[in-house]
Amino acid sequence: YNGNDPSRVYYGTDTRAAGLLIGAALAVLWRPWTPGFKVKVSPRALELAALGAGAILVWAFWRWDEFSSFTYRPGLQLVSLASAVLVAASVHPETRLHAVLGWKPLRWIGRRSYGIYLWHWPVYVVTRPGIDLGWSSGPTLVLRLGLTLLLAELSFRYVEEPIRRGALGRLGTRFAARARTARAYSAGARSSAGRPLPSRSCSRWVSSSEAS
Repeated sequence: YNGNDPSRVYYGTDTRAAGLLIGAALAVLWRPWTPGFKVKVSPRALELAALGAGAILVWAFWRWDEFSSFTYRPGLQLVSLASAVLVAASVHPETRLHAVLGWKPLRWIGRRSYGIYLWHWPVYVVTRPGIDLGWSSGPTLVLRLGLTLLLAELSFRYVEEPIRRGALGRLGTRFAARARTARAYSAGARSSAGRPLPSRSCSRWVSSSEAS
């Protein structure tokens, strides 16, 4: 960790792997909506845990910065665990948090959250108030949010959803079929090119036979 330039710790896959692994473990082990799920946890206990986890995230948002050593040791891991607790509580069908987050507008945002995350940065980069735009911060924020949501919706509808429905597999099958056709055509062309042409005497014999 370098306090003057923490980018290596922040962007490193190895240093950020804990969050990915915690999320993957939660997805595999915690499935309370499935029949026969063995782990029994009180919904009220989950709600209390989620309340504490939310407090940790709010505290981290307001108090930590990118140059604090605590942010990286053990701050990021603590944020990952708190986020996992919130997710665990929100997917449990008997918690009130599940009902709140099931509200349709929040579900719309949630399904497009990855696109929002990806698109917000380039939108913010090209809409800097006072540099790219002559607007104040208020109208600029409205524009940024609108563009981000629009791009996230377009990528969700025309990229993410088709891929989820197997578009890449169908595209691969189509390319494979075309490649097989091209190989078969090429092999046939080479085979035809390798056949000897009829000799001149043979041609005369064929012509005389046809004449008779």
